[in-house]
Amino acid sequence: MKKAIVLPIDIFNALLENCAESQPEYETLRNGFIMRNKGGGQEVHIPYDAASAAELLVLAERVCPEALPYIQEATSNRAGSKAHSCLGAAAGLLDA
Repeated sequence: MKKAIVLPIDIFNALLENCAESQPEYETLRNGFIMRNKGGGQEVHIPYDAASAAELLVLAERVCPEALPYIQEATSNRAGSKAHSCLGAAAGLLDA
């Protein structure tokens, strides 16, 4: 199972709006799913692999630097178990 990059909905929208449908990052972003966070707000969980994370970093550097810390945190070693469990929880919802 892939890990997930978690972005606030406004940052996700900024990335998506500035990404052409022909770019590989577009498909990665469109594979994200919206969940409510503990505060009641919305966040987008984007499954990723090493290649797609690198592509999202380049996109964020170009069009939405506010996304960089979220992508970097998710892809760092210390965040791995948290990111994995987010997708596990979502998969459990889909199986129900």
